[in-house]
Amino acid sequence: MFEELKYQQYYEENELDKLLGHPYQELDSYAPDYVFQIDGKSPFMPDCDDLIRLHYMIRKRRVITALEFGVGWSTITMAHAMMRNRQEYSGVIEGKIRRENPFHLYCVDTELKYLDITKKNLPKEFHEVVTFCESEAYLTTFNDRVCGKLKNVPNVCPDFVYSDGPSFMSIKGTIDGISMNHMDRTIITADLLHMEPLFLPKTLILFDGQTNNARFHDNNFQRNWKYSHFIDEDISVFELMEDSLGPYNFNQLRF
Repeated sequence: MFEELKYQQYYEENELDKLLGHPYQELDSYAPDYVFQIDGKSPFMPDCDDLIRLHYMIRKRRVITALEFGVGWSTITMAHAMMRNRQEYSGVIEGKIRRENPFHLYCVDTELKYLDITKKNLPKEFHEVVTFCESEAYLTTFNDRVCGKLKNVPNVCPDFVYSDGPSFMSIKGTIDGISMNHMDRTIITADLLHMEPLFLPKTLILFDGQTNNARFHDNNFQRNWKYSHFIDEDISVFELMEDSLGPYNFNQLRF
């Protein structure tokens, strides 16, 4: 999927260095204890390679509606890609693809602090293609398995989903003495599992890290998903491999 991608060249040609205010650099993974200590307190530095892959996928797939769990540098990068898609393809899809508010990014986060920081850092010209949503997260079960879930998710039908949140520290509550507030835990969520019947064919889901969460979804999804784990990139990708539902969906798949 990323064999042809020349990271630094892509970063600079698409002026992501100017957009983010950071030159290209490879970022080492954060240690788990550091993540536990800093989580919810201070923003992380941008992971250029992760952001490049996000931008590349949105542009290559010509994404029309994107849904993001967890805001930050990724929101600014995705907004930039969505705006370019809007500028290039709005006239192409008009009257051919049924899509409310096309070429728009919807973001949800549990941390008001990060939402405010991201809104402040988002260039004004991108505000028209981004909608922010705040939501609490709580501990629940899915198929009798403990997991987290948001109380409020944007009511959209995305063709691309980016999952990099919520933080496991943001999930409130306990079940039988179990909570997410533990350094040894990994984030497990059920939002996309609840939404699964609503997704359209060829929907693409990207988990940034969250390998345990991706495997939880792989074990609980019921439709025909292609699951790929990119170990070196530390991401997991799902694609809904189903035939088109009708003329409008067929046009979108061809687009």
